[in-house]
Amino acid sequence: MDNLYPYVHLFSIGQLFIFANTKVVLYDYNTNTVVNNYAILDGGPRSNELPLGKIVCDVVVNWPNSVWEMENMPFGRIMGDMVMLPTGDVLIKRELKALKWLLNRVCFSVLYRPSELIGMQFMTLNPGSVPRMYHSTTKLFLDRRVLIAGSNLHYFYKLSAEFPTELRIEAFSPKYLS
Repeated sequence: MDNLYPYVHLFSIGQLFIFANTKVVLYDYNTNTVVNNYAILDGGPRSNELPLGKIVCDVVVNWPNSVWEMENMPFGRIMGDMVMLPTGDVLIKRELKALKWLLNRVCFSVLYRPSELIGMQFMTLNPGSVPRMYHSTTKLFLDRRVLIAGSNLHYFYKLSAEFPTELRIEAFSPKYLS
């Protein structure tokens, strides 16, 4: 199993939520103990080389007997960068369906709305004007806009390739700013 790229989030209670492949734990770094070992996610190990499924999982992490709630995304993707918005929604920016099939890039970002009913939690947003693929990022500005930048499929900068190194940045203004 490939757990080389874990996602780690620090909670305000001083514990780490660690997600790697199909395993998720809540870890207390002060006592060097696993506080909660969540159920293994269905679907088997993930691979960055294969087209991804369309499932996202939600769990209430501070409940000892939490269970995963599964929801289908509008389309599969890998390496989608996410940012938590002030509304509690999550913006998942466009990325790739698979690294080997670059022409299948995803040009649409989606908004994940965990407060909506299952089956209605995803909203597809308008497509972006700049292709964002590997090595791109999404960050929240203090003024609540979202910065989207980067994209480089190459070992070095290539400015004249089919998918060149992308140096332009975009500022996305979510609906809550209108």
